[in-house]
Amino acid sequence: MCKICRWLMLPLLLLSLAACSGDDYLNAIPSESKALMSIDASRLMEENGADGKADVLRKVLGIDNVADCGIDFSAKVFLFESPEGDLGLCAKMSSASDLQGCLERLAAQGRCEPLTERDDCHFTTLSGSWLLGYNDDVLMVTGPVVGEAKARKRQQLARYLNAGEEEGVKASPLFQRLDTIQAPMALVARAEALPDLLVAPFTLGLPSDADPSQVIIEARMVRADGWLRIEGNTSSLNPRVDEALREANQVFRPITDEYMSAASPDMLGCLLVNVDGGQFLPLLQANKALRALMVGVNTVIDMDNIIRAVDGDMLLAFTGFSGDSPRVAMGAKLDQSDWLADVDYWMRSCPPGMAITRWGNDAYRVHGADMDFYFGVGDGLRFYAGSDSVEAKSMLSTSTRPLDDKARSELMGKRMVLAANLRQWSAHQPEVSTVVECLKPLFGELEVIIFCLR
Repeated sequence: MCKICRWLMLPLLLLSLAACSGDDYLNAIPSESKALMSIDASRLMEENGADGKADVLRKVLGIDNVADCGIDFSAKVFLFESPEGDLGLCAKMSSASDLQGCLERLAAQGRCEPLTERDDCHFTTLSGSWLLGYNDDVLMVTGPVVGEAKARKRQQLARYLNAGEEEGVKASPLFQRLDTIQAPMALVARAEALPDLLVAPFTLGLPSDADPSQVIIEARMVRADGWLRIEGNTSSLNPRVDEALREANQVFRPITDEYMSAASPDMLGCLLVNVDGGQFLPLLQANKALRALMVGVNTVIDMDNIIRAVDGDMLLAFTGFSGDSPRVAMGAKLDQSDWLADVDYWMRSCPPGMAITRWGNDAYRVHGADMDFYFGVGDGLRFYAGSDSVEAKSMLSTSTRPLDDKARSELMGKRMVLAANLRQWSAHQPEVSTVVECLKPLFGELEVIIFCLR
């Protein structure tokens, strides 16, 4: 999550400052980049208001005239993750002298370091840790960079700025896929470039001898009503892996409104799918990250057998934190509850220090050691479970603050939805809060980021 937020922070730094021919400026982006994001600044600002650029500059730096910053906003801005894992931004220059004047004024105000020169390129540091370099054709920002790494990264940035077409990204498979996505903001990334929380759902079906670097996510990005929605699909350049991903994606059926009302933007995060449990279970068992969520409880009850009984929507809700670990609740539509006949056996077979007790009709509590887990089956064969009785039961009812009708309408029919609440994450991780505040001038109040498979 922090990595995604830092990515989104880079355009803000660029606009805060606010030519080569054609697209030659893209040669500066390394060809083996793990992730690429394109931002059509002109289209984006048209959608968010005609004075969007100037508003950013006024709020952050007090600069009113965008034309004075030396950046060509008629060309797309690109964000990337380098082969080494660094985050970067690339933009086309319109006037190096205008940018130099802008940076010199910022340096006089103490907003950036004084400019230095190396290999016909100019450099400064923004906000203490973002390294900026430019020449007559291209501007790049990379970071965060601190301490002794600055000198090494400055040399690397100089190589990027002076790179030729054979070293650039335009011929890479990721860029060619990105270039086909028609949207103001588009993303193509290898799954390994995403935070761990996001990698797991997108690698369901990945063969055991493959790794996330072989999974490519292609998506368009849309901001509306405080939500940033990233919508796309997965594929691979490896034919065997691509076929496995395509087969796995067929397991996900269009989401209905069965559990949509139980989901809430106030949750730390949630995963919504519609599956046949018998088909979904092998994917879950082969996915280490998602499987780890059930390791503890699976030593006491047979969660595999419960999941086999799922036939319909399933909601996996991260309701908050317990220490450093997220609390998890689950709701799912079943086609049968025959596994309830096994509960007596589970009671007799509990590991030492653990127990299963009844707490209602077809409802049970697993407790002991460091575990407390409630589960049961409600009317209409609706399975529910959670870290406490209230959270478990909440899977059967409408949330006190459900998704609004517009959001529900847009998510209906998607084959997988993964949502994360930025405010909740900010409360637990202060560094996220800092980034969210920095994003406000560009995106307004961002509350939730949503990733979904079409």
